[in-house]
Amino acid sequence: PLLTSEARNVWFEAREMLIQDDNNVKVLDTIESCLFVACLDYVFQNPSDEERSQKDMFRQMLTGMGVRYNGSNRWFDKTIQLIVCMDGSNGMCYEHTAAEGVAVVTATVNAFKLIETLNDESLFDGDSDTETCTFTKLNFNVDSALEKKILDAAEHFDKLDVDTDNEVFSFHDFGKSFIKTCNCSPDAFMQMSLQLAYFRLYETLCPTYESASTRRFHHGRVDSIRASHPEALSWTKAMMDDQCP
Repeated sequence: PLLTSEARNVWFEAREMLIQDDNNVKVLDTIESCLFVACLDYVFQNPSDEERSQKDMFRQMLTGMGVRYNGSNRWFDKTIQLIVCMDGSNGMCYEHTAAEGVAVVTATVNAFKLIETLNDESLFDGDSDTETCTFTKLNFNVDSALEKKILDAAEHFDKLDVDTDNEVFSFHDFGKSFIKTCNCSPDAFMQMSLQLAYFRLYETLCPTYESASTRRFHHGRVDSIRASHPEALSWTKAMMDDQCP
């Protein structure tokens, strides 16, 4: 799995080496043809800690906290990876090439709605087949050259993990429902809030990219929204003007 964290050309070279073996071809086909991957992660924090920060949980969903912990328990080529930790923390890591965020979030929301329609007995029925389910361990045949690439991938991945900086802040004053009562799009509200915050710090707009789903249109997939435009600049300057009503 670590090879999937490498640059595309490096992973391509390693994959070409893997498929020289018939067993590896079958294993790759099994992984690449499945709908999603479920990552069952170990808990890495001190057992005496009563709760974990959202920052730590977010980073675990993204990188697995490096190779030392769960970093090698990912297959980054899969569109959807469902991650579940032994302490109950869970989330998703998805690969953007196949679908933008809107499509993946929609699929996830629909899955939650389906679960809500099921009662507890149907989920945890003692007569279910969960106890008799079988699984097959997938083993790759790896030579010394591939082992070297895997070790290099582990080193590169840990550098990426260390270089990952994230913060999670919780805002409780109001949410999207209030913004909608102001006849304003919550997304537009956040985009302009980011522009205003950046302008206050650097006195210039921040070049931004936001994906916009166009799947509802014929041959539509995804387009981009740019929030740094003349109208945004005029608005931020007005917001900075103490004389502005």
